[in-house]
This record gives sequence, C-alpha cells and structure tokens, in this order.
Amino acid sequence: YEYIGLKSNPPEMVSRGVSRGNNSLLHRKAWLEVSDKYHRYGKYLRGYYRKWEEEGYPHGMFFDWLDSKGSAAGEKLPVIEGCDRKKLDSDTVAYITDGEEQERYRIFIRMKR
Repeated sequence: YEYIGLKSNPPEMVSRGVSRGNNSLLHRKAWLEVSDKYHRYGKYLRGYYRKWEEEGYPHGMFFDWLDSKGSAAGEKLPVIEGCDRKKLDSDTVAYITDGEEQERYRIFIRMKR
C-alpha cells in the first residue's frame, strides 16, 4: 500500500532502528501517525485522509491540506464528522527518541528458571 501526498513511502522514521539491528515492522495504518510531525492519533488522521481522497487530493500534499500550509495556506481547516479539529490536534502520540528519556521507561524482564 502506498499513501499519496506524503513525502516518503514508507516514512523515514520507519527505518530508524534498522542500522542498529532493531528491525521492526510498521503497520501501514500507522504511517500517517509516524509521518505527521505532530504525531496526531492515526485513527483520526486516516479519517481526514479518506476525506482528502474523496475531495480529489486537493493541494497535492496531505499535510499541507490538513493544516492549511504550503500550497493550501489561507484555506479553511478541514473538519470531518466524528472528529473535530480540537480532538484531532489534542490526541497525540509521544515518540521517545531521547536516550535519557528512554532510560526512564526501560523495563527488564527476568525469567524464573
């Protein structure tokens, strides 16, 4: 599956761990969330992406259309039924990339033998 209107498919962030041997697969439904610089919740982004498709891919780039930036600057922000802008913009996912912050969340599992 390839998303139209994203700068890279898959997004660069998907391949970050590959050089360290930490390979993981990213489900195609998560690509929008990972690609979004604000990391808004993927379920909501997919609803907006479907609306963008239905409207014929206005302005070429999905996030330009979504945030009224770039070629869509000055346009009214899109809103879909069931997910207003406040909900879209406030529900975000935290990606912890800072090593020190990662340490705060690290867990160790010890197996009893």
